Amino acid sequence: MRSLKALGVSAMALGMGVMATPAFAQVFPVDVGSQTTITSVQADIVAWGVALLSLSLALLAYRRVKSVAR
Repeated sequence: MRSLKALGVSAMALGMGVMATPAFAQVFPVDVGSQTTITSVQADIVAWGVALLSLSLALLAYRRVKSVAR
């Protein structure tokens, strides 16, 4: 149960980080040339977050199935 709570907290933190990025772009103006770089980095961060969450869920499912199979 603790791992599910930690997973939920990490998903919430990732979501808030992604939502906060456009707000930072309004506070700190950037030129058009580096805007594509920021978008690319944001997409990479989201992709890594999804991959790590998927890995966590796969490990959790493996442990549950292993404990049921005993």
